[in-house]
Amino acid sequence: MNSRAYVILKFVVSVLVPFLLKFIEPNATISTKAILGIGIFLGWSSIDLLTITGKLLAAHKRETELWEMEHSVETSLNNIRKHYREIAKDFFGSDDLFKDYFERTFSALADDLQHAAEKKELYVKDYHFQNTDRLLSAFNGDQTGILRYVWVISKTDPLFDQKWTHYCTQIDEGLKKGVIKEIRALLVVADSGLRSEPQIQQIAGFYAHTKGYQYRTIDQAAYNQVQVDQCLEQQYIDFGLYGRRYIYRTISYGEETTGRFCKDTAVIDRYTKFFDIVWGSHSAMELDKSKLPKVKLAEVLSVKW
Repeated sequence: MNSRAYVILKFVVSVLVPFLLKFIEPNATISTKAILGIGIFLGWSSIDLLTITGKLLAAHKRETELWEMEHSVETSLNNIRKHYREIAKDFFGSDDLFKDYFERTFSALADDLQHAAEKKELYVKDYHFQNTDRLLSAFNGDQTGILRYVWVISKTDPLFDQKWTHYCTQIDEGLKKGVIKEIRALLVVADSGLRSEPQIQQIAGFYAHTKGYQYRTIDQAAYNQVQVDQCLEQQYIDFGLYGRRYIYRTISYGEETTGRFCKDTAVIDRYTKFFDIVWGSHSAMELDKSKLPKVKLAEVLSVKW
């Protein structure tokens, strides 16, 4: 509604309510009706003023935060310019090794920034395993508070390594502190026979008996079929959804884990929809809780094939 129409609406309501007062209080005087009308108009306007003030303060705070972030980067850029001018004095020419190295570095950074600006996507190596606290801060202000992740389990891969152990410990801490409201783990097993393995029973037992955790198991064949049905990219091994703030899609595991973070809400919503479809499908199931052991996180993290 435009501002002119909104003012007219306030004026009409301020006049109409005192007019209707005669049906409730027939003896009300004209001055009483006038005071009521003026009071409604001024009260409504005061609420509008408070709302506008709140929005202006929020906008000002955001601008201040942006300036501080930009100022920090500008300081780094100024230092880069200063030191580059200093080393440039000693270049042996256009083929100088130092010159070539830094030009490649600056060019790669420029490409990363352009990609992040255009695609809202960031390619990383081991980043979130080393900076879990920063990742969990994404839940501050997130309306969902739900961490969803896919865990593909196969006997050819170790269940826990140092990075995965650190990550699981950090998100468990985030849950205990209330930063995360709920953790939903989708366990994609290479074959249905894995469900009867004692290692999987212990992992499922932890999820089943620990407050704040939920899980489902699904065969990889069924999971892959839903991927095809939903036209989801299949070049990623798995993914994690951090509320509606980030999605991380894994490209590779190994000595160095690589993947892409994305904050495009369209991508996040598409993967959230896919996750929830799989989660609610007949192929996704929980194991018999009464037969699962009650284990703590430390015990789970020590489980090996």
